[in-house]
Amino acid sequence: MKAAVLVFPGLNRDRDMIAALTKIGGVAPAVVWHQDADIPDVDLIVIPGGFSYGDYLRCGAIAARSPMMDKVRERAAKGTKVLGVCNGFQILIEAGLLPGAPDAQHLAQIRLPRSEARGHQYRQRVHRWLCQGPDHPLPRCPS
Repeated sequence: MKAAVLVFPGLNRDRDMIAALTKIGGVAPAVVWHQDADIPDVDLIVIPGGFSYGDYLRCGAIAARSPMMDKVRERAAKGTKVLGVCNGFQILIEAGLLPGAPDAQHLAQIRLPRSEARGHQYRQRVHRWLCQGPDHPLPRCPS
């Protein structure tokens, strides 16, 4: 499988992704800088994690509007597989490449509690749900 790793300013997991794809496929993927003219003919386009453009607006919002993402959309429409990891996944959401995903307006409204006490309570609820689940308690979780 031929792959390409798309790199935006601020992403910092591209080397890990290149190493993983090389190990899995036996061939190094093409590395595509966001300002390159095109994406080589590949079976898989990967957008790794990090902090594209420092995440100054919304996670992935600036990268999603890059002209390169138009090329990713074109390739995806023709059947090329696209994988986004961490911030790369957020870029795909912002770019509208994930059908059924919440839109940017909805994503902007999702906030974790700011106060330490409320944050602690939130973490306890999440931990309780993960460990006990609605119907399936897990015996190895600490109390």
